[in-house]
Amino acid sequence: CDVRRTAGHLAEVHRPLLECIAVDVRDHDALRGLFAERGRDITLLHLESCTNPSGQLFDFSLLPELKSMAPNCTVVADNTWLTGALFNPLDNGADVVVESLTKYCSAGRC
Repeated sequence: CDVRRTAGHLAEVHRPLLECIAVDVRDHDALRGLFAERGRDITLLHLESCTNPSGQLFDFSLLPELKSMAPNCTVVADNTWLTGALFNPLDNGADVVVESLTKYCSAGRC
């Protein structure tokens, strides 16, 4: 949900320099196809480690394969739902981790 809004905002603000493509990261064939076709042009993959509210986990074991097709790609993982206490995306191939400070870190006070 938030990843899609973030991508939409970035595409709007930075048009025509930036093209955002939404893909269901649970569809491994679609993800591989996109990276095989456009890999050299892909510079950012923004994903959620675990989606909220559905609890779908991204398969981080795909990252080495995807990164080999897109050598200039930076992987940004939104780890808000899992938190660093449960899962560290940096240990699993992500380059950058973001978390919402209005959730667990603020104890729900924001």
